Amino acid sequence: MKYICFSPSTEEVAKFAISKGFILRGEVVTFCDDFSIGPLVVNGDISERKKWLEKVYYEEMNFNIDGIYDEYKVFEKKCKHIKGEQVYILFGENAMEYAGLLYTISLLNHINNKITIVNFSGDYKPGNSQEKFKCSMEVEPEEYQEIMAAGEKLTDERRAELLKEWNNQKLDSGYLRIFYNGRLVNKDIAYFDEFILNNITNSPLRCTRIVGECISISEDIVGDVCIFWRIKTLIQRGLVQFTGEFGNMRRMEVYK
Repeated sequence: MKYICFSPSTEEVAKFAISKGFILRGEVVTFCDDFSIGPLVVNGDISERKKWLEKVYYEEMNFNIDGIYDEYKVFEKKCKHIKGEQVYILFGENAMEYAGLLYTISLLNHINNKITIVNFSGDYKPGNSQEKFKCSMEVEPEEYQEIMAAGEKLTDERRAELLKEWNNQKLDSGYLRIFYNGRLVNKDIAYFDEFILNNITNSPLRCTRIVGECISISEDIVGDVCIFWRIKTLIQRGLVQFTGEFGNMRRMEVYK
């Protein structure tokens, strides 16, 4: 049994759900790169993506870029070695996790059956709420059993649809993707810029606070790397001012 997810938070919750017997025992495999931004990996070639991310990330963010590309090898190897096991792929209706789903399906093309894709953004919220979970990270371990039971068995037709969507994304040169109407949609890289500007005040505020607030109120699930990338671009364009150490989210304040 394999559970594949796309967030360290989901990994921890899934492991807890296993330990408490909410779901069957199995290995939790996590892929953590965020394919909602930047060039995608084409035919295993990570060079262009790595080059782009090195421009976006700064050392001060405590992110080991080389480390995540070691994880590519580990993840691809684990996917390649899956044979007759039952596989559950856990995702939510957001660009980060859905892109991870598409990438994973492309790596599991050698498996003919026993794959279930589990959409955590279905109508599962307690209390008969009309709202959906935006991402797998919002789901409590006690809710896993019901959601997993409603998972979609991957048919040949559905697999072909997902692989076609992934291949189309690889051919697109866009560097920003959102989840809309059941699929990935490419947007201009400035898609979030106006939204970010509306959350920056005339008084200097810690950049981490601005990033956090943007993430919490955005209708789209968006990561801190994306928001911080756009803030730095807005500074470079002269639309936002800053004090402190440019490129260091924790040591920089921003204002209009």
